[in-house]
Amino acid sequence: MNKLAKKDKILLTLYKMSDGKKQSFYFEDIIVATFSAYPKDFSLPRYIEYPDSDIFRRELYFNLKPKGFIKIAQRKCMLTSLGIETAKKLLNYKIEQKVNDDDLRKEINRILGLKGFQLFNDNKQEEIIDQDLYELLRISVKTKTLEIASNLSQIKDSIDRYSKLDKINSLKIDKYLEFLINKFETYLG
Repeated sequence: MNKLAKKDKILLTLYKMSDGKKQSFYFEDIIVATFSAYPKDFSLPRYIEYPDSDIFRRELYFNLKPKGFIKIAQRKCMLTSLGIETAKKLLNYKIEQKVNDDDLRKEINRILGLKGFQLFNDNKQEEIIDQDLYELLRISVKTKTLEIASNLSQIKDSIDRYSKLDKINSLKIDKYLEFLINKFETYLG
């Protein structure tokens, strides 16, 4: 465990705090729990008995959130499905992708039902508008760049996981995503 990056140690701490479930915690609780588990990695340089909150802020906002491992709202942090799976992998769990993975099925069914995806499959790409990108990524014109990156990462992970269950439809979704990114690249920040 000594070779883990700081972001991995925070991810593991969140996983242990939540018992592997989607549960939100205040930043302070995460700081205390992570500092207790890894005091050498998260202490202030001159006051090793105290945690350095700047380290946590940097890791949460610039490493974990953009990769889609966590969601942050109102000074609370929660693991995403991707974050839970990544933490399990860090703990050397063997993960079997089940056909019954409810979160994955809901996400794929949502994408397959999007009007833009239907237009793409019907070779009506000229009718696809920027709103179709927003619907796929669950964003708006006001969404911040970090959240866009997080949502994009989660969509790509869902496509990758789904490819083990249905290669044909996952390839169609991947091509649709690629088309939207190329067509509306300037909208992504």
